[in-house]
Amino acid sequence: MEGAYNRVLSAWQTVPHRTYVYYMDLLAKTVRDEIAGCSEKAYAKEHPDWEVRNGCVFFQKAKEATPCKEIPSLQLIS
Repeated sequence: MEGAYNRVLSAWQTVPHRTYVYYMDLLAKTVRDEIAGCSEKAYAKEHPDWEVRNGCVFFQKAKEATPCKEIPSLQLIS
C-alpha cells in the first residue's frame, strides 16, 4: 500500500455521510498498521541510544556539540 497516508487520515473528518464512518475507521486502522509495519522494518535493529520501557521508546539527550571555529566571510567566498 502506497500513498499519502495523512490525506487518508484527514479525510476521516470530512466524510459525506455518517454511514461512511465505519469504512473510514477500517481504512484508518489499515493505514496505521501499514505505517507500523514499515517502521518495524526500518528500525529492525535497536539503536544503542534508545531505551524501550513499557512499550515506549525513550531517546537519550543529544550530546552537546563543540562550537565551530568562525571562518571569515572572505575565505568562504574565495
